[in-house]
Amino acid sequence: MNKKKILLADDEPEVLDMLKIRLQPLGFDLLCAANGQEALDIAKKELPDIAVLDIMMPKMDGYDVCRNMKADKKTSHIPVIFLTVLGDPEEKEAGLEAGAEAFIQKPYEPSVFIEEIKKLLQKHSSEGKS
Repeated sequence: MNKKKILLADDEPEVLDMLKIRLQPLGFDLLCAANGQEALDIAKKELPDIAVLDIMMPKMDGYDVCRNMKADKKTSHIPVIFLTVLGDPEEKEAGLEAGAEAFIQKPYEPSVFIEEIKKLLQKHSSEGKS
């Protein structure tokens, strides 16, 4: 089985480091972006199995990255999780309207985050077989 690729996009290096510490031992191939434009470029080039996006990023916010991914046939199938400090119901609604499959507020419970990733990967891999 080939390694699942996860795109991680956050403008805070400490957050990316923490995500890498949690996900690398699980055998994922991690692609990191420090801003929204870089995240979109990586998504189009690498076609990750899942994208984990912060909302507040320079150059392009997570909502725009998600909308652009969902509007492009090449990347529209990639599940998106927003991982953000924003927690208002309006923010969550905006994230889901942008096309995200999940919205997790920081600080988050690592086990919940990892389970969400596994659940979405499982769901999307089984959909791809039908």
